[in-house]
Amino acid sequence: MPTGYNVELILYILQIIYYVVWFQNRRAKWRKKDHTKKGPGRPAHNAQPQSCSGAPIPPSELRARERTQRSKRM
Repeated sequence: MPTGYNVELILYILQIIYYVVWFQNRRAKWRKKDHTKKGPGRPAHNAQPQSCSGAPIPPSELRARERTQRSKRM
């Protein structure tokens, strides 16, 4: 049978664990929601590639770049 002190200790530990999990969930939610929006100068992970002027790069140019990179690897 746990004593009063042990019960309080167990409750204290469980409360700490609850807060740790709560903060982890909050941080994960923040990362999922806000962290994908990059700051200025850094596009989001799902953004279309752009040239220096901000215009989208044509698909033919993207394919040419991919071919060039592949040939450099070989």
